[in-house]
Amino acid sequence: MAEITIIGGINIDIEGCPFGSLKAEDSNPGKISLAYGGVGRNIAENAARLGGDTAMVSVIGDDQMGRGAKAQLAELGVDVSCVTELQGRSSSMYLSILDEKHDMAMAISDMSIMDELTPAKLADCAPFLRSSGIVALDANLDEDFLTYACDLLDGVPLFFDPVSASKAARAKHLIGRFYSMKPNVMEAEGLSGLRAQNLPFDLGKLEVLTHTVDEEDWAESWKKDFTPIRLGRHMVVKPSWCDYEARAGDHIIELDPGMAFGTGTHETTGMCVRLVEEHVRPGQKVIDLGTGTVSCELHLPQALFYEELSRQAGVLQDLISQMKQGGA
Repeated sequence: MAEITIIGGINIDIEGCPFGSLKAEDSNPGKISLAYGGVGRNIAENAARLGGDTAMVSVIGDDQMGRGAKAQLAELGVDVSCVTELQGRSSSMYLSILDEKHDMAMAISDMSIMDELTPAKLADCAPFLRSSGIVALDANLDEDFLTYACDLLDGVPLFFDPVSASKAARAKHLIGRFYSMKPNVMEAEGLSGLRAQNLPFDLGKLEVLTHTVDEEDWAESWKKDFTPIRLGRHMVVKPSWCDYEARAGDHIIELDPGMAFGTGTHETTGMCVRLVEEHVRPGQKVIDLGTGTVSCELHLPQALFYEELSRQAGVLQDLISQMKQGGA
């Protein structure tokens, strides 16, 4: 079982860059480099280098370069047991030609081997995948495969990398099935069907502004931003360094920021205080049932979230029963 499983492409990247100006229809002296790439493979490598327990699901050809890419992932600690070597096929390759400014002039991509990564092959890895903490997919997978993966792995947090504007459209009908995705502007346009310049809101301009900050005692100066806060009609929260003239009926809570969770500035705190004022009477018992745990469970698969929610609801019912039996 892996903490992170990546399903996607493993490429052999070949890049050529001329020493001088790029001349079309001619042989250009320059430098040629070869590296292992592919969006899915890159994600797997980076996850492993960051210490993640990582696995990869992909296909390679029966050639030296494909085996080298697989071996490199294994050396990084990536589980490659689901990377299949296909006899008689060439590994996926990406050939790019750069100009003298190192901008891409043209490229050719041969990823036909990815068509061999079929739903049937994915089904063979189903138990392994369902036990993963998260699964990431890239758009080098075709539309049918992506749809099948979303159905097969329902309940597992799925992350999606659109790869390119053209390939992003393969998952347009699946946007709501992913926990997260990371499109650039062009990919976002392909997924949403909207043009960035025709959005119903202004994206604004990216500006970097700098200014000189005068030296001061930051340990003390931040306190000027905190003043007494009135919550409801009679509750007032004030930091210890502030003077406050109480009104008739006020209840003063002296609480310094940083000394406790919640100083009255959050809306939920204010709503809770107003409800207490409205409904709680002297002599009554109050259950302070924290729901932060349930909120965190939103990051869990849906089934586990509802299981935890049901468990906490049962705890609340038991507490209410105990209070009733005690005559509250």
